[in-house]
Amino acid sequence: MTQEYSLTDMVKKIKGYYRTQGYEPQDYTPRLYNVRLPIDCIKWKSQETEEKVIDEEIVIDIITESHISKDTYMPDKEFQGCKVLNASSVKFFQYYLPRAKIYWAYGYYINKDDEDFKGFKQACIHNGIGLLEVSDNDDINVELEAIPLYKILNSRLEEGIRAARGKKGSIIAASGIIAEHEDEYIQYLVYFGEPRFTRRAVTEREDDSSRFLSMLLVNKLADVKKIAYVEDLRNFTSNYRYLKDSDHLIAFNLINDLWKKRFDIEYPDIQRDFEVVLRLSPKYRDHFLHQFQVFILGVIIIDALYDEDWVKEFEHISGSKIEDAWLACSAYHDYNFPVQQWDDWMTRFLTRNFHSDGLSGDRHINQEELKGQIVQLNLAEIVIRDEFMDKLKKLGEGLGCNIDDCFQRFFLRRIAIDKNHAILGAFTFLEKFQECKYLSSYAVNAAATSIMLHDDSNWLCFRGDQKALCECCRKDKLSIEELELCKRKIFTRLSLDSMPLTFLLAFCDVAQEWGRQGRGYDIDEPRLDNLEANAHRIHVHISVSNHTSCKRKEEEVVRLGHFLKDARFEIRVSSRDQLRDNTMKMSGN
Repeated sequence: MTQEYSLTDMVKKIKGYYRTQGYEPQDYTPRLYNVRLPIDCIKWKSQETEEKVIDEEIVIDIITESHISKDTYMPDKEFQGCKVLNASSVKFFQYYLPRAKIYWAYGYYINKDDEDFKGFKQACIHNGIGLLEVSDNDDINVELEAIPLYKILNSRLEEGIRAARGKKGSIIAASGIIAEHEDEYIQYLVYFGEPRFTRRAVTEREDDSSRFLSMLLVNKLADVKKIAYVEDLRNFTSNYRYLKDSDHLIAFNLINDLWKKRFDIEYPDIQRDFEVVLRLSPKYRDHFLHQFQVFILGVIIIDALYDEDWVKEFEHISGSKIEDAWLACSAYHDYNFPVQQWDDWMTRFLTRNFHSDGLSGDRHINQEELKGQIVQLNLAEIVIRDEFMDKLKKLGEGLGCNIDDCFQRFFLRRIAIDKNHAILGAFTFLEKFQECKYLSSYAVNAAATSIMLHDDSNWLCFRGDQKALCECCRKDKLSIEELELCKRKIFTRLSLDSMPLTFLLAFCDVAQEWGRQGRGYDIDEPRLDNLEANAHRIHVHISVSNHTSCKRKEEEVVRLGHFLKDARFEIRVSSRDQLRDNTMKMSGN
């Protein structure tokens, strides 16, 4: 079976070809108010003046699929009582850039004898849209030549005038042709103006502060081919560029759809409501879209390594697919982080608003005292629940450890006093998935364990690295429970083969830094500069604004590199002031 091109493949091939033809491929055009185009190729007139004049312009939109139909790519749309004919991005570009040649580009693997394709081609012929076939050796074959819109309109106007020449009312006939095209023009631009012109791939710049999802990550997702829900992800990558909704809503809709399809479980939406309040704090950072981008990053990695033994072994032992367990744990892993922050926020709120004003005689409420009262209440609730030991046992199964008094004390402290979001997340995850018929108990326990261990303060305890734990948590001494667990050194290194979900979640959680709000990100300005995922190398390149931010991120990556053991995995952190640049492998040393 012929392998389809990804969006990345197509862009690279097309831009490379047109450069050899004397064109200058670009992403943005000032003629459309600096909006982004899929591919915009300009050939400039040779002249002595400094001002550049366009000689020829070609705009190309891309289809990566192997099946093309008019109804999919050039549908007729009902809009405000009118019918917009052949509604599509290429017609939009044609109307806004009437002197440019507009093309669709598709792969050589298209079946041109298919009736759907023939209907699609006829629509292109009628509208003057060209067709380009991208061969398997980077050549571009012009299947259908494009005709600029101004030439089409001139030709039809001349035909109408010739037909009416010598007849009474010839002026009326010519004006009718103009009115017909003017009407279609207005309807088309009104339709595209609101629901479609706002699409991300057309309108947004790389430095647009309103974008949180990385387009590089979304484009890489188009390369995924092997996982079970690949069609859903392909639909997402295709539609994302057209969607007007916020990135938060887009991410929620995809995860919710996948959870319903794969697990028959609704994805809880309350986290986004919490974050509206918590983002008011300068110390808070986004965890909702972070989860989504961690999920995508992990999917890309799993797909690249899908033929390896650990993927097959997980499915053989658990009876569930690794990508389903990943969907469950990655999209949920920070779900309880707002709860951890909310408790601190509420404590500060009560302390500040119910202290003594010096007149009423009300007793000043001590913050630590209040926190202690809240802790006692929560601890009592936890201890009386029968489910606590049952869930702790399941985490023990995921860890491969027997749960004794040391474990119980550690987990009780983490929940009742520390409000640790990772362990709270593991417990609520087990509650949510305990009745799931579509994930085995082995897969659910492994997923919950990965959520529990993704937090630095937890895996450092299991690793037994007391010094790193103090540095990570910014404290001088550890609690008794932490010291007890550290002494055991349960696993000093973690491999992809032994606990794949935990390995992947720890790696992706640290790597995913771009597009997050809060906690000084306006200063750090983290950006995903490159992502490479194949059987030989998993490489994530993050750049930040300055060397101070770079050093801080390096320390986090180095800690992780000491724990994870698979040298194919690496994170490069560089500063855009060019003072620091370091690539750290997950070597387990």
